[in-house]
Order: sequence, then C-alpha cells, then structure tokens
Amino acid sequence: MRIIQFFGGDNFGGDVLDGIFYLELSRHIAKSGKFGIAELVYKQLEQKDLKVANEPKKVEVKYATNTRRPQNIEKRKFLTMYGESLIDRIKRFDDLIKKASAEFNVPEELVKAIIAVESSGNVFAVSSKGAKGLMQLIDSTAEFVGVKNVWHPAENIYGGVKYLRYLLDRFNGDIKLALAGYNAGPENVERYGGVPPFPETIEYIGKVMRYLKLFEQNKIQNADGER
Repeated sequence: MRIIQFFGGDNFGGDVLDGIFYLELSRHIAKSGKFGIAELVYKQLEQKDLKVANEPKKVEVKYATNTRRPQNIEKRKFLTMYGESLIDRIKRFDDLIKKASAEFNVPEELVKAIIAVESSGNVFAVSSKGAKGLMQLIDSTAEFVGVKNVWHPAENIYGGVKYLRYLLDRFNGDIKLALAGYNAGPENVERYGGVPPFPETIEYIGKVMRYLKLFEQNKIQNADGER
C-alpha cells in the first residue's frame, strides 16, 4: 500500500507511474506462474500501453505573451463558424442587405462586415449592453431609425443600414469615423475630434475593416468564378 500511495496521485504524472508500477507487478507475477488473473491484467495493461504508444501525439501550439497571434484568425472564423461558414450564414440575408444597401447607398460588403462583427449573423444575438439582432441595435437607435421589431431581420438590417448612412453623412463619408460612431456613439467621436481612445472601439474598427476586406475578396472570387 505504501508503494501504491507513493506512486499514486490525482495528476497525470501519478497516473503514468501507477500504470508502470502495475504493469511491472503483473509481469513479475505472470512470469512466476502465480495467480492466473495476473497474466490477464498484464496483457490488458500491455495492450493499453501499446495503443497509447501508437497513437499520434497531439501538438499544442502556444503563443508567447509578447507575440501577436496570426493575423488570419478572422479569416479562420470567417471560413468556419457554428458548423457553417460565416459567408453562408450571412448570405441568407443577401436580398435584405442588397435592398437596404441600394436604398441608402451603403456598400453591401460593409454591411456584411458589420453584421459579422456585431452578431456573426445571429438574428437573436443580445449584447451585455442590450444591443439586439443582426446589427445590434440598442433601443434608442432602433427608435431613432423607426424600427419597431428589432428581431425581424428585414427591419433590423434596414434600421442598421439607415443608421450607418446617417453616420456616414455626419462624418463626411469617413468609414472609420462612422464605425466609431456606430460603436461608441457619434457624440464621443465629436467630443474627441476623431476615433475615441477606447480600446473596444479601436478594436471594433480594426475587426470590421478586416472583415470588409475578406468580404470584398470573396465578392471578387465569386465574380471570377461566374465568368
């Protein structure tokens, strides 16, 4: 019992030592011819060890705290999310996006990029601040743009694009300032005379711009494929 307690433990190292100990004990007993069950135990443990030894090792990639993660992380999320590609998830709303984009003269790819960052195409997404739906409209914004049902995809997209058009006009067509206003409120943009120094807002603009590039590339690829 003392030997078992010495080798045992509630950790991975203890489990490995336990396995080695029992394997050697069973091998010794099996060779001496005592206790027929020992041979069976030995064979089972030996087979288990062979199986583990033959299994491919999993390589865990770790990033140092002072290094940046790969810049294509958004691309991986873009390609696969929730069991389907983000493109396909947002593509369901193509007709609604095209209609709203045409009415308010806002690029479709920009609308898709905002939806990707805001909700990942989840109609029922709700933020900790109470923003709702595909384009994450808060109640005051929904009321401002005349949206009565934020959970309805058509209304949510229409209201979000209408608000984006308002911001683009307010900031003379500057996309980054419009995005800053979408995230932090236009008053903060004007208060700071540009993008507010909020880490969340700065990160938000970067994400939307990266997704915008990915959607634009996807549009070009689809156009080339249709030729």
